[in-house]
Amino acid sequence: SKFIAVMVFVTHMCGCIWYGVIFTNDCWAPRESLQRGGLDNAECSCARGDPMCAEWNWMVRYDVALWESEDQTISKYLTAIYFAIVTLSTVGYGDITPTNDMEKVYAVCLALAGALVFAFCIGSISSLAQQTNVTEQILEEEMHGLTDFLRYNAVPRRLSHKLRFQLNYATKKAPHVSHNVLDSMPRMLRLEVLEQLPLMGDVMQFPFWRDMDTDCRARILSLCRPCALEKNEFVYHSLDVGTEMYFILKGEIDIVDVHNLTQDKKKPGEMLGELGMFPESFPFRTHSARARGGGCELLELSRADMLQHMKPFFPDVYQSIRDYAQEQLKHIDLASLKHAMGERSKFRCKMLAQNSSVFRDLKAQVKRRGRGVMQGVSKVTAFGAKTHNASVRRGSASSVEDNGAPEPPGGTGSMGSSYDSKLRPPPILSD
Repeated sequence: SKFIAVMVFVTHMCGCIWYGVIFTNDCWAPRESLQRGGLDNAECSCARGDPMCAEWNWMVRYDVALWESEDQTISKYLTAIYFAIVTLSTVGYGDITPTNDMEKVYAVCLALAGALVFAFCIGSISSLAQQTNVTEQILEEEMHGLTDFLRYNAVPRRLSHKLRFQLNYATKKAPHVSHNVLDSMPRMLRLEVLEQLPLMGDVMQFPFWRDMDTDCRARILSLCRPCALEKNEFVYHSLDVGTEMYFILKGEIDIVDVHNLTQDKKKPGEMLGELGMFPESFPFRTHSARARGGGCELLELSRADMLQHMKPFFPDVYQSIRDYAQEQLKHIDLASLKHAMGERSKFRCKMLAQNSSVFRDLKAQVKRRGRGVMQGVSKVTAFGAKTHNASVRRGSASSVEDNGAPEPPGGTGSMGSSYDSKLRPPPILSD
């Protein structure tokens, strides 16, 4: 609108000046010259009021009857505006042209200004075409990033469509989650803005949210992430680790046990998966949750956000959710869950168990081989000692025959040193 207003004002001013040029330059040309030489060769060579001369300007050349008329002011204004628009837009039809030097100077200036105005118009129109609000711009950037990621990883088309739909839905349902534009606002103003979001209107129909004060409701909702489900789509599966809980806004959710049988259904306004927020009570999901029909809408709250923001600031709400979760433990079939978890554990640890069995067998085999090696070493050692003792005895007998008496083992002679070396077992046996 600002751009259009500027263009209208500029065109109006240029048209008025073009019409005013007629009166700033009182031009009269000889009638004979006009009839003989044509309109292009006319010169302002006559004085005003000369009976042999006539007025000469761009409007006379365009339409003499219009110039001489006194009751067609609007037509004269529109004619001037027409010339200004044609010249500024660099179209230049040529049906209206300057007839004297003053008009030519103004026409040149207007043509030069037209080039600038044309460039300004093109730039402004391009800017208007590309201009979007902050939320749409952030959504477009996230969508481009998501598209590149899906294309690079060759994600199936159906899953890609679901991801794009979820991103678009979450941004429109809770725009404060997409960008932090509200973080710079004062707290009270921020709460008032959150109260006007579409998400706030959806939760106000349920007593759990309606009974909260404004501050509590707005702060908890700012932690939640909206999500939409298709028909028969699972929210979570039984025996999985739970780190989120859900608030149902629209649609119904079937509660399915470990035997894939529907045991109950949750309606809008109820909570779902609250046991996953308290792993000390139960470490895994006790059931599966599946959307009964299409168009189910939920709010997801993570355990980390609950412990970091809800528990310290709103302990009463935290405790009420905890009490509700403890109440649900009374309706759990512990025997079926224990058996199902045992089967799952046995299956997912099968390979590790096989590896452990192989390792134990290998360790036993190595141990048996080690005992055999030690027994062989003992036999070799005994045989070597026996052979060594026999050789010692033979050496002693020979020494007695030669010298009459053997030298004691601790003697200082050469025989004593040799004797000691013979008593030492071979290095391989001593080790």
